[in-house]
Amino acid sequence: MARNRIAARARNPAAHRRLRRSRCGAGPRRTVLGPLVANGYVRRHESPHRRDEIWASTDDGLVHVTRDGGKSWKDVTPKGLPELAYVGCVEVSAHDPDTIYVAATRYKLADYKPYLFRSTDGGRTWKSINGDLPRDEISRV
Repeated sequence: MARNRIAARARNPAAHRRLRRSRCGAGPRRTVLGPLVANGYVRRHESPHRRDEIWASTDDGLVHVTRDGGKSWKDVTPKGLPELAYVGCVEVSAHDPDTIYVAATRYKLADYKPYLFRSTDGGRTWKSINGDLPRDEISRV
């Protein structure tokens, strides 16, 4: 079965780039969002304030934004976010179009620290908002 898929990709290299849904409906297994190619595209959030602004996160620690409906993408990953973090949540504030929240975890790597960030300038800079949360508990939103 795997050989058939590899052979099909060789005949039609773009075929594997189509958005495919997982059987359980949890989201796409592989997608291409401009330059963002991820086996683990995790979250896509459309801004409730700005048309054509879409935020995307991956299971390998990346956050990207497009402000032109997907024609171009910018990597806005928080500097303090370690590699291979599962970015399970990227959310635009309901009250302020420039305030973005990111929640990530690395529990699969036995790292249970919280990785919570907020940007108040549309993703240009990020601050950790871990505060005094326990350092050995997984954070999820």
